Amino acid sequence: MSRCFDLAVARCQRERTSVLAAGAVETPCRSSGPCVEGAEFHLGVHNVDPTIVEEAGRAMAAFTAGRPAAGLGDLLDWFGETPSTFIVLNHPFWDMAGIGALRHEGTLLRFMRTHRHRIHGLEINGYRMWAENRRVLPLAEGFGIPVVAGGDRHGRLANAAVNLTPAATLDEFAADLRAGRRTDCVVFPEHWDPFPARLLQGARDALGYDRHHHAGRRTWADRVFFQGPFRCAGSEDPAYVLTWAGPSGPARERAMFGVCRSTA
Repeated sequence: MSRCFDLAVARCQRERTSVLAAGAVETPCRSSGPCVEGAEFHLGVHNVDPTIVEEAGRAMAAFTAGRPAAGLGDLLDWFGETPSTFIVLNHPFWDMAGIGALRHEGTLLRFMRTHRHRIHGLEINGYRMWAENRRVLPLAEGFGIPVVAGGDRHGRLANAAVNLTPAATLDEFAADLRAGRRTDCVVFPEHWDPFPARLLQGARDALGYDRHHHAGRRTWADRVFFQGPFRCAGSEDPAYVLTWAGPSGPARERAMFGVCRSTA
């Protein structure tokens, strides 16, 4: 049903064609939950109907925070009512909650048995170990769900894992996934580069000076957001741009940024 290509030699050209419907707005949404029996799963809800984006964001945030207005099945069914929306279970074997591999995998199987008809793709993740990624293939085959590549790079480097598709639009790609058609994924040689080096490259991209930033946020401090009791002058939003990381700033953030800047 799904194939994953390992390109261990020359990389394909980096130019990529986005699959967006002509004149459409790209509206991917993601939820960091849900927590199920102590395990935590990361669901990506993609190509959400623009007319419900705000409502969808509130619903997912409420569910992740443990204040759902509806059960997970009902929430996923609501998203699935839009034919162009597709839902991906990201890095299924990553034990994000730290409950232990056996318990996580047992919960994963129960989750898949309950929601298999609501999940349209299982992710091969460009920032997870191949020993973990390769286990996604038999899981997808067993449940009859396509495999989807996700770069997850959080920086400027090209994705280490991409999808190859004949779809000309994101709607067509969604239709292929929802129909369970075979998918082709490419894993590039960068996936096997030392993981700490890739993380540091991402940190350097995030903390470096960007003279061409589209919103004029050229320094790293202009592009960092965090939530907490600290606010910028005149800001009423608890998630704000951190314009200064001096002694009065949050100690955890100051320490983290200092380490990243010194190593990047």
